[in-house]
Amino acid sequence: MAIDLIMSIDPLRQPLTGIGYYTLHLLEELLASGDIGDLRGLSPNTLVPKEQLAQIVANLLSESEGTVMPSKAGSTLTAMLRKSISHFPRTGSLLRHLLLAKRGRLLKPFANHIFHSPNYIAPPFAGKSVVTVHDLSHVRLPETHPAERVEWLNRQLPRSLTQASRVICISEFTRQELLESGLVTDPSKLAVCYNGCDADFHPRDKAEIAETLAHFQLRDQGYILSVSTLEPRKNLRRLVQAYQMLPAQVAAEFPLVLTGGAGWHLAEFRELVRGVKPPHRVITTGYLHRDTLQHLLCGARAFAYLSLYEGFGLPIIEAMASGTPVVTSNTGALLEVAGDAALTVDPLDLTAIAEGLMQLVENEELVATCRQAGFDHAKTFSWKRCASQTLEVYQSCR
Repeated sequence: MAIDLIMSIDPLRQPLTGIGYYTLHLLEELLASGDIGDLRGLSPNTLVPKEQLAQIVANLLSESEGTVMPSKAGSTLTAMLRKSISHFPRTGSLLRHLLLAKRGRLLKPFANHIFHSPNYIAPPFAGKSVVTVHDLSHVRLPETHPAERVEWLNRQLPRSLTQASRVICISEFTRQELLESGLVTDPSKLAVCYNGCDADFHPRDKAEIAETLAHFQLRDQGYILSVSTLEPRKNLRRLVQAYQMLPAQVAAEFPLVLTGGAGWHLAEFRELVRGVKPPHRVITTGYLHRDTLQHLLCGARAFAYLSLYEGFGLPIIEAMASGTPVVTSNTGALLEVAGDAALTVDPLDLTAIAEGLMQLVENEELVATCRQAGFDHAKTFSWKRCASQTLEVYQSCR
């Protein structure tokens, strides 16, 4: 019997980041699955029918213009929420509670459906529900998040997990974190479903990426790339500091390119970047169109992802799929996901980071080994597999 499903589509807000892409690709696969009957999306203010949901997903996959949510999502309440969270945390918290309660009321007639929140917090729901937890950075590294986000998650996540019939973890690391934190005490409630990798991440020849590289004044195999939201948890300060330790002749050949949207707590980081002196050069591109990002990944000599804490670390798999060797953190989920296919270093050790960058710049044999190992490793991660495992979780709720 087909599964009737409602999924929260809050993460489908441009610009998409990790949880947004997780939600998008999961919906893409579920919409194509014969195992799903009725499928609706829960937006802040309404339930989106299957046909409209399919169009939202198609638009995002093609990165076409247009609203992601139905027009009601631009309501006064939602606009007030966004402004209040930034400027008036206490008022923002109240409005978040009001929106959560409203979503619960929207779900009330659908207790025969399974509800899936792909982003931690589920509204009150009497039926079967599934929650995806990506990491517990708000618990382990609360200082790397805005205080209002930490307060909200600390208040709502325990209730959401208690309510959930099953909890999806995107890595074994996150599963262990939930058990060790005491937020979940029954291991049988947890299921590990690894993220996938979009098939559009693949090697490209020089001619295909030449225009993109010329736009940023870069040469093929002539720069070090990092992709992430610019925020403290991504450890970009140490990456920039380690890059400045590279010899002048190396830095002159290999600028550091930082791609990603602005996060929070950026003033000191921007000051650090402004202070980088030639021949060292740090280029910040902002958030990029997906095609442009894929081109930059293919042209990079090395990909650096030295985050302090992740539940998965999807960019390292995307870099591997693009044929680019990776240096990443030797801790937690990043070590788990990278396996033996990346160079791993202590993300707190500037010397170790700098030495890792140097190895991928100078050691041709290591580069070739990492490139092939990473490319083969990336093939084991697919959104189809993620969706298949997620469907098994839904089946277990029935």
